[in-house]
Formats: sequence, structure tokens, C-alpha cells
Amino acid sequence: MKEPEPEPTEVLEEPPSWREVLEVLALKLSGEQLTRRVLLQRSGERRAPEPETLEMVEGALRIAKRQVRDIMVPRIRMRVLRENAPVREWVRAITESGHSRFPVLQEDSEQVIGILIAKDLLTLPNHQLHPNPAARDLLRNVNFVPESKRLNSLLREFRSSRSHMAIVVDEYDGIAGLVTIEDIIEEIVGEIEDEHDPAPEAHILPAGDNVYAVNGLTPIGEFNEHFHTSLEDGDYETVGGLVLKRCGRMPGPGYEFQLDRLHFTVLKADKRRVHVIRIRVDRATTRTAVVSDSDST
Repeated sequence: MKEPEPEPTEVLEEPPSWREVLEVLALKLSGEQLTRRVLLQRSGERRAPEPETLEMVEGALRIAKRQVRDIMVPRIRMRVLRENAPVREWVRAITESGHSRFPVLQEDSEQVIGILIAKDLLTLPNHQLHPNPAARDLLRNVNFVPESKRLNSLLREFRSSRSHMAIVVDEYDGIAGLVTIEDIIEEIVGEIEDEHDPAPEAHILPAGDNVYAVNGLTPIGEFNEHFHTSLEDGDYETVGGLVLKRCGRMPGPGYEFQLDRLHFTVLKADKRRVHVIRIRVDRATTRTAVVSDSDST
């Protein structure tokens, strides 16, 4: 009687080593128009790394050439706090923007005196949620960097100092913008979604009492159906397009305006499009459409 042949065991292929990844990457960055077959032949018929791996390594190499000015948030788009403002205004700015760190400016000047980390406000008792010098004791030290600083060098500084934000200064020692460690990491791994971003398959998500996070790609028809509005889609097809038309240019985070009973606040935007808008539904209906470009503060 013939014995049954043993079933073939699955052999798990080991992922390519970093040396193999770098060899293929070097060929890819050489500027030659190479097909996958040629890449494999040039790399000694080794296993080709996944495209995501190559893109990440390319990003890591790219930051050695790029400067802070290439990725910084410009001054006009910075959301800042004023030293003399009541703490309740700080709380409101934090709630509306969703940011975790804020530059704090000296009263009536453009001098940055510290960085406020939002969670540090939780250490204040409720009776201090009004003008109080103790709030200034919460500020962290400021890291100033020039526009020309290389991103790889700044990333090392962020790691060694355990800081997450730096203020960018120009040649005249004025504020040019700000940069965060997340901005640099996104250059390597791609855009990082945060808790304010609706899931790709979701366009409108509840984010509090009468507050919603709306994807900028939400069709106007879907927006009208959800909020019982009658916005026209003649000049735009999405909510992001509506915001862009209202602003007249690409808005930054913090740009806000009132449209009837809906209060719009841009939470996330880049040079290409508006990603996330915060919608607060006011109980009372107003027939005004007041625009307040708060991202210029």
C-alpha cells in the first residue's frame, strides 16, 4: 500500500534586509528609468522591498536635504495665545482648534515667551479659570530655530531635548512660523491622521454637544441632508470647496465663519485642500454670515 505523500509545508519568505532595501533604493534614486525586472537584476536578483518600505526610506533620506522653511506653518496660519488673555479664552482656543501646543505671545508684541501644553491647564483648579498670573507658570521653554536649519538636524534636537515644537525665526529675528516633530515625521511616513479626522469612510461624525467633525470632501448634498440646510453647489461640490470660496484663498487651521445657524472652524488644512472642519450648530438661527479669519492672529 502506497503511503500518502506528506503535504508540502509552507515556507515563509523572509523580508528583505535593510542592506537589500538600501541597494534597491540607491538604484531607484540614481535617476535611471528602471523597471522592476531591471531593479531585481541590478540588485543581484534579491527580493524587492515593498513600495511602502522604499517610500519611508526615501523620506528619511529626503529630510537630510530639506530645510525648516519647506514644511513650517507660516506665521499667518499660527494659532497663538496672548499672555494677558483670561485662561477661559485659552481653554476656548484649545477646544476649538484641537491643537495640543500653543505659542504664547507677550502682551502687545510678537515676542514668544513660552509654549503652553494644553494638558497642563488641567492642573489649574476651577477658580483659576480667569485672569491669573499663575497660568503663566505653566509655560514651557521655547526652542528657536532658523528657517535654514536642516530637518534631520532638527529631528535630532527634538529627540535630545524631548520637545515637540520649535518657533522658526527669520534673518531679522522675527517670527517666520512654527514647526513640530509631527511635521518632520510626516515627511518620512506620510500624513498622520489624528482624532479630529473623520474615518475615510465617514464624512460627518459627532464630536460633542451639537458639534461635528466634517470631512472636507463631504458632498454638499450629503451636508444639506444631515444639517437640514439648502446650500447650493453651483460653484463647489464639497464642504471644503465651500470653505475655500468663503475664504477666497487656501485657509489655515483656525479660520472660521458663521453661516446661518452653523459655525464653521477649519481644524486641519494644508497647501492643497481643507481636510477637516468643525461644525457647531447654534440653537438660535441667525441670518448673518460673518467671517472671522482668526488664523491671522
